[in-house]
Amino acid sequence: MKLLFTLISILFITTLTAQDFTGFNQGHVNQKGYYTTVPYTLKRDKLIIQVELNGKLHNFLFDTGAPTSISAELAAELNSPLMSKIEIVDANDLKDSLQVVKLDNLKIGDVTFKDTPVLVIKDFGPLGCLNIDGFIGSNLLRNSIVHIASKTKTITLTDIAKKLPLNRKNSVKMLVEQGQSSPLISIDLVTKDITADETLLVDTGMSGFYDLSTAVYDNAKQYNLFTTLGQATGFFTIGLYGVAKAEQQYKVGIPGIAIGRNGFSNVTATTTSDKRSRIGIEILKHGNITLDYKNGRFYFDPFGDVNNIDLTEKTWPFKPIIKDEKMIVGIVWDKALEAQLKPGDEILSFGSHNLTGLDTCQKLLFEMDVPQDSTTLVIKDAKTGETRTVQVVKQ
Repeated sequence: MKLLFTLISILFITTLTAQDFTGFNQGHVNQKGYYTTVPYTLKRDKLIIQVELNGKLHNFLFDTGAPTSISAELAAELNSPLMSKIEIVDANDLKDSLQVVKLDNLKIGDVTFKDTPVLVIKDFGPLGCLNIDGFIGSNLLRNSIVHIASKTKTITLTDIAKKLPLNRKNSVKMLVEQGQSSPLISIDLVTKDITADETLLVDTGMSGFYDLSTAVYDNAKQYNLFTTLGQATGFFTIGLYGVAKAEQQYKVGIPGIAIGRNGFSNVTATTTSDKRSRIGIEILKHGNITLDYKNGRFYFDPFGDVNNIDLTEKTWPFKPIIKDEKMIVGIVWDKALEAQLKPGDEILSFGSHNLTGLDTCQKLLFEMDVPQDSTTLVIKDAKTGETRTVQVVKQ
């Protein structure tokens, strides 16, 4: 189990401020029968691909939960025509007003996407540590079939489903949200006594396997669909505009989740302030996925002849976050630690890793892992400035 802060990048369109802007679902591909495969790299559990613009290659985050976006620097370089200005909100409900411009040509592999509306991001904030120039989002993918193969670390785009190794028995219906075509599927939350249906977002920009919406948590807890393993006030997510505000969150154990005929047992999840629950990038540890935007199907093809995947794991009783160039404690799940470990305390070292000499990006990208189930933290108290050593044990 790697100790990582959750880095999220999903954007939601809330208000259109120009009457002449009709939404992000514009643009097209002139080619017919296209099929292209491109490699991706993983950086902090993010899929990064190369995109060609005006003959130059740029790194883009492949994020089905976001609209296609580019940096302000790239927008200035391309001199793309302005389409509109809109208000957006990130996954932590932090807002800003951003420009929308049109990209004449955006090339992924051998496929050229034309006249695509894209957001212009003024500052990627913590996401800038990934050295990206933009996001590839669902509005650009909405007429394609997207196959992500984790063993080969490749993404295939096509408009003909027969060109892919798909098994319809491993698929479920997929809908898309209006505005930016974010993909939605239905899953089952399963216990020995009850099965409940939930519609959620397939978000390749999200670290982790499953995040539970606090709204769903509040509505579903009466049905005993999960066990509350912990509750605490704190923050542990970073959106486009920074750290989320401190609020009540929950850590839960879910007996089972089913996507069609394929199941996952012993799921541990934390709640999210987002309006929907999400399936994230960790699903690729267990199989390949295909998002068939064109025909409205989502495929999960597990590795091997497995219909139920056990996700039992031990996790640390706290989550860190980067704030003001420091690694701090974001939230503490174990009440027995509350006297020693508090949200806002700075983490100076984790086990044998000294963090004080690292810059912000090094801290953000650093993957802290120890083979044993316990380790020590050196903490600087947020209120007194005193340092102390705290023993933490996976639970």
